[in-house]
Amino acid sequence: MSDSQIAQLRTAIDQVDEQIFSLIARRLELASLVGEQKRVAGTPIAQSEREAQVRSAVSRTAADLGIDAVVADGIITQLISASRSRQMQE
Repeated sequence: MSDSQIAQLRTAIDQVDEQIFSLIARRLELASLVGEQKRVAGTPIAQSEREAQVRSAVSRTAADLGIDAVVADGIITQLISASRSRQMQE
């Protein structure tokens, strides 16, 4: 593989990274909205049943896409933590 081909692939990776972070930002925006609704309803921010549902769905999706389960779990753990923090801040 030539240096030019590697550079093209790295550019494509950079573009995917940008898309990923745009999606994370959108997820956090949505989490803020959920947090607002939880406050209005008087429900707790942390909801273990919902988190379990999310983890299960991510596990299935990761398996379908050939993504290592440990990697997927680490990513969703960070996303849930960031979402919970965002909901608490608002």
